[in-house]
Amino acid sequence: MLRRPIAAMRHHLPLLLCLSVTTLSVHAVEEISEADRAMLEGIIKMGEAGTPIPKHPIPKDLLIKALQTPSPKPEFWEQAMPNDFTVDAEQALQDARDYLNNLPPPSKAELAALKQRTQRNLVHFSGGTFTMGDFGWWETPPWPITTEEEDDPPHSVTLSGFSIQTYRVTFADYDLFTRAKRLPAINTGDYFGGLRFRYPDYPAGSVAWPQARDYCLWLGDITGQPFDLPTEAQWEYAARSGGREVFFAAPPEAEKDVGKLNEILNKAAEGRSPDHFNSRPVGTYPPNRAGVYDMAGYGLEWVFDWYAPYGKASQIDPKGPDSGTLKVLRYVSSDPSKGVTSRRGEAATLKIHRKSLDLEYELIASTVNLNFRCALNKPKPWK
Repeated sequence: MLRRPIAAMRHHLPLLLCLSVTTLSVHAVEEISEADRAMLEGIIKMGEAGTPIPKHPIPKDLLIKALQTPSPKPEFWEQAMPNDFTVDAEQALQDARDYLNNLPPPSKAELAALKQRTQRNLVHFSGGTFTMGDFGWWETPPWPITTEEEDDPPHSVTLSGFSIQTYRVTFADYDLFTRAKRLPAINTGDYFGGLRFRYPDYPAGSVAWPQARDYCLWLGDITGQPFDLPTEAQWEYAARSGGREVFFAAPPEAEKDVGKLNEILNKAAEGRSPDHFNSRPVGTYPPNRAGVYDMAGYGLEWVFDWYAPYGKASQIDPKGPDSGTLKVLRYVSSDPSKGVTSRRGEAATLKIHRKSLDLEYELIASTVNLNFRCALNKPKPWK
């Protein structure tokens, strides 16, 4: 039985109708208003009759306002980016591309502000030695903290000093990069659902690994500092607040308490996203003990390394294997199934087409929850 409110189902209905309109009953949908019931009954009848579903456009000025509005209120989501399958999604995406791809290169003032913002929002770690991976296996008796094999075996890692960005890179900051390099704006492809999370202070999403790294290297160029994607070891060390033996990258009271973690995440996220399970403004979720935000909540973050199974040997400043077929994605802490050591490999498919100075990226698995942050490979804080 379907148990989601109709408002949360609307973007799935075209697929449902294509599969079989006769299998969908309005009586199987709970929490449905009379207006939504009438709408759904009408759509089902149209599908059964083979009648095209009419589309309506989003006013272009309203769409542009949405792309410029940080942390919009819920009523604005539904007005400007409705979760409605009758929206003319193709036209909305084209209007977004026309606007974003015709913005001028960033001014000196915009780049100076980015540099200041970046320097201000870094968390420094002086380095040290910690047990990377599922450290529970080294306890007596062993008590693994996840049921996964990808984070086994635990192994000793020593890191030099580094800094990591306090927040994930936002669309606003990533757009400065694409404008500077004359690249197509990201997250304006053929997926309207992704456009619904494309607000300035939301984390840059649907980003391929090369796109993420290119931004970090460009950030290094304009600041004169050695920025790059964090290595997997750096990311985990930061998530664990300097390598502490915690289950979740959360505030101290929730580091080992999943009930408290869920309470904190639900309270922080309420009313801050067009979808309960997707992107929110950076800084929505409280910091871990070290002061790094959004290491708990929703999403995944790219790191530098090629994916490979862990080894048992001790390592110093590891960067992963020299080559591979998958890049590492790290899960932010969300529930018992995804703790602070959870990881996976993901293909980062990239196609490059040269059109004057343009580079076009193609990401096979597009999702607004594919995000990243940069690391500063400098043993002392940037001053």
